[in-house]
Amino acid sequence: METGSNSEYKNPSISCSVNECNYNSSSYCTLDKIKVSKDKRNATCIEETNCSSFETK
Repeated sequence: METGSNSEYKNPSISCSVNECNYNSSSYCTLDKIKVSKDKRNATCIEETNCSSFETK
């Protein structure tokens, strides 16, 4: 089951501070799972990783 922003479901395992994301609901992601990607071949810090599940509101 993959849920989205129109759902009351909040995944307690995925906290999110990106209020501009369509899947953010009260600091939690409404998806069952997310995809994380990286900007460089060898990521060495948080700034070089991204939530690839991000979708603008």
